[in-house]
Amino acid sequence: HEIVVGTRDDGQEIRIKPYGTNVLVTGTSGSGKSTFATSFLERLIEQDYQFCIIDPEGDYQNFEGAMVLGEVARAPLVDEVCAFLEKSMQNAVINLLGVAIDHRPAFFKELLPALLKLRLQTGRPHWIVIDETHHVLPSDWATASAALPQELHGLMLITVHPDRVAPAILASTDTVIAIGDSPGETIKTFSKTIGHKAPRVPSEKLQPGEAIAWQMGPPCRRHCWRG
Repeated sequence: HEIVVGTRDDGQEIRIKPYGTNVLVTGTSGSGKSTFATSFLERLIEQDYQFCIIDPEGDYQNFEGAMVLGEVARAPLVDEVCAFLEKSMQNAVINLLGVAIDHRPAFFKELLPALLKLRLQTGRPHWIVIDETHHVLPSDWATASAALPQELHGLMLITVHPDRVAPAILASTDTVIAIGDSPGETIKTFSKTIGHKAPRVPSEKLQPGEAIAWQMGPPCRRHCWRG
């Protein structure tokens, strides 16, 4: 059931476990982060996993295989989102265009514990995908520790600014997918933000469709691949 996300230079597949994993997709603007995320979501659909996309900019409102909740003129309701996900195996896109930018962190502070409570009760949604993560989980974002489990999992964080994301959430990342012109600098920024030592990253320029994958873990089991 592992999700194939790419192929290493040596031909081996790069896979992500569908359970117990958090993924950060980061890189320069227009580098292909959304393309990678869309491919990952399509593979989740193929394997019947349910996901919920937090969509601050309306980029996923035409995504096939998901129901859009919320619109420009109407903010989504937390109860509405949870009721939909509880009663249906269908995927959901939570459109935040109707939520003022300054209010999005507060909205997400209410939504995330509700989604995690639903997951505790039903096992779903299997994945919570947070596009433009720095919009809803800024670096000064905080919530009551009792509202969140000690170990978050099933998160995909997508951002061009990992240094602007709440460090407590960022530190839960297991796999980093760095895309764009400066993957080495991107990974260094992420590592500095969470207080980790950055791995040695291949220095060759990435070609279109390529990325650097850093699968983290204990120091003896960390790997960084180009694929």
